[in-house]
Amino acid sequence: MSLRRVIAVARKSLLRFKNDHRTLAFVILVPLLTILIFGYTFGGGAKNVPVHIVNNDEGILLDGPTEPPTMLSDTIIENIDGEVLDIKTSSDVSEAEQQVEDGKAWAAIVFPTNYSNTVFEHMQASGQATGDSTDPSPANITVILDNSDPNIGGTVLKAINEAMASGTDDLSEQLGFPSIEAPMETSVTYKYGSDQLKPVDDSAPGMIAFVIMMITVLITVMTFVEEKTINTLDRLLASPLREIEIVLGTAAAFAVLGIIQSGVLLATTAFVFDVRIVGGFDHVLIALFFVVLLAIGHQGLGMLLSAGAKNQLQAIQLIPLILFPSIMLTGVFWPVESIPKAVQPLSDFIPLTYGVDALRSVMLRGWGLDNPILLLDLGVLVLFSVVTLGLSIMMLRVRK
Repeated sequence: MSLRRVIAVARKSLLRFKNDHRTLAFVILVPLLTILIFGYTFGGGAKNVPVHIVNNDEGILLDGPTEPPTMLSDTIIENIDGEVLDIKTSSDVSEAEQQVEDGKAWAAIVFPTNYSNTVFEHMQASGQATGDSTDPSPANITVILDNSDPNIGGTVLKAINEAMASGTDDLSEQLGFPSIEAPMETSVTYKYGSDQLKPVDDSAPGMIAFVIMMITVLITVMTFVEEKTINTLDRLLASPLREIEIVLGTAAAFAVLGIIQSGVLLATTAFVFDVRIVGGFDHVLIALFFVVLLAIGHQGLGMLLSAGAKNQLQAIQLIPLILFPSIMLTGVFWPVESIPKAVQPLSDFIPLTYGVDALRSVMLRGWGLDNPILLLDLGVLVLFSVVTLGLSIMMLRVRK
């Protein structure tokens, strides 16, 4: 083996990059972009999670009948981490519960009317240490929770429990007792999901959407670049076929492929991993419908990406530009709420975000197409499909 020849081959390979500025930029910029997105999005807990608080606490008269009642519930609320939970107030339980049902809040936190009185009785009994075996009832806080994303549901419950724990000393000082732990508890009602929800139940909708997006873009880009390379595309354009017929025919093919792929994925998650779709067969059809929209829209995107690629190597370079932002910013593996607030708006410009949200809402919440949020997801995906297919038609006309 000649070291000189090895160096000559290495030099020849590096000189190729010197003249291929696109590949050189890919080698440098894609790793930089990937690590920046990863660093800003990975590992953070959910922030600014919207919750509604209903404080029915009537307080307790500690300073005499002429003074306003002391609201011990306010002490707990003040100890809730405002960076984790975005607290809004509701006048009654039904209003707050409706916010959770509509997907506008992740939880409704309800303080009962006798909350202050119950906490005071516990601390008074503990402070006197009478040994009475009859204890007052626990100071329960009711939490109506959307647990369709267990990561966010766990974050909400953790924030509430930490607020109750850290508020104990404040309450003891406020009531003039030694530091005593009052038996404050949370009574959880699950609006969506349950405490038995498995990690695979939560991740399955995101993975289905992501797999459909990835395969569709990859196949479309590689197919169209190959057709350009062997002049198949030019022969199609020279035929009586119109550009819109070529694009819509391709879209129809990918719609069929999307139905087959999603059927395989849904069947596998249901029968192998015991992932259940909330609702009946109509919700399965709605999930399939959103998957087809994802496939059609990303097929159009793949055609647009292939327009600037002269060979398959350049085509492959385009894939990470779609792949990594979709992994990091769309809620596939962790909630969008866990992304720093400054970066979260980027998620709104990635169509996969709406696909993941739609599939999760259909499969885990049991929403139908009459839900306003699901209609928004539908509208964005339809617009995405129309725009990408329309631009693909224009691209073919320019090439013709």
